[in-house]
Amino acid sequence: MINTYSVHKANVGEGEKFLREAFSEAYSQASQGKPAVIFIDEIDAICPCRNNRRENEARIVGQLLTLMDGNKKSSKMLPHIVVVGSTNRVNAIDPALRRGGRFDSEVEVTIPTVEERLQILKKELQKAVEWPIKHAAAYGRLGISPVRGVLLHGPPGCSKTTLAKAAAHASQASFFSLSGAELYSKYVGEGEALLRRTFQKARLASPSIIFFDEADTIAPKRTGPGGNSSGNATVGEKLLSTLLTEMDGLELATGIIVLAATNRPNAIDPALMRPGRFDKVLYVPPPDVEGRYEILRIHTRKMKLGEDVDLWKIAECTELFTGADLEGLCREAGMAALREDLCKFHL
Repeated sequence: MINTYSVHKANVGEGEKFLREAFSEAYSQASQGKPAVIFIDEIDAICPCRNNRRENEARIVGQLLTLMDGNKKSSKMLPHIVVVGSTNRVNAIDPALRRGGRFDSEVEVTIPTVEERLQILKKELQKAVEWPIKHAAAYGRLGISPVRGVLLHGPPGCSKTTLAKAAAHASQASFFSLSGAELYSKYVGEGEALLRRTFQKARLASPSIIFFDEADTIAPKRTGPGGNSSGNATVGEKLLSTLLTEMDGLELATGIIVLAATNRPNAIDPALMRPGRFDKVLYVPPPDVEGRYEILRIHTRKMKLGEDVDLWKIAECTELFTGADLEGLCREAGMAALREDLCKFHL
């Protein structure tokens, strides 16, 4: 891999030397029959247009052009070498690179659609939750540490809790759920004790998932000296300290994953937002049109719908509605029908 930091060196000639060594290593791999990919990240910063670059950049561009032309000649003997460049400013690259024999093809990587983002979310959640439980032996064989915590965030009512329960069901894991209302007890120390008992139960029942709903109320940002010193703030800091201790203790346990949901990720203490605690942070968006249609269909399956009711059309008209919003919409429609029916009965 080649990036701006590795090429733009302080001493003259070091960048060109690094390029030559990278290509030489790729040739060595290819000569043994092993495929090699040379990846150049942010190539617009390494090879800018001629009218915008300095002398050292001109030397680096010239060296890269020479190496890529040499790669073209060697490709008949060593067909296993591919050069890939990435950029978000394609027009800022030197035009000499954007021709046949050098970068022969250009592929635009677009922003994923709503449907694609949902598929990415499901895949990431599956990798983070299901794989460590179902393929624990493979993790051990490869020496990989599994994800310890996953934070789901998104607008209220986007089925974050349902996703967590579905992940537990799919991985056949025990499910333990806690909320801020359960942990903020009127008795001193009761919340921390409940937290410790839950982690202990999860260890005994592993594989297991511990789910924290409204995580921003359980682990709020700590205030500095002179900040809020109210009772709730003090209890919150004690709960956070206990949670940090218990999550750090999961390094010695196997088959335990912590899931948390929030609609205010910025309100969570930064100490939790690091690898080893919440390794993954996943955004849960509102449902797409197909998801909205399925939600409407589920919430109206016991209702008698009129012939003029088109659920698909309603789904198309309710963009950015969450699952909870759609459930409320169905309930209000039912209440309107009930009022109309009662009025007819009394009349």
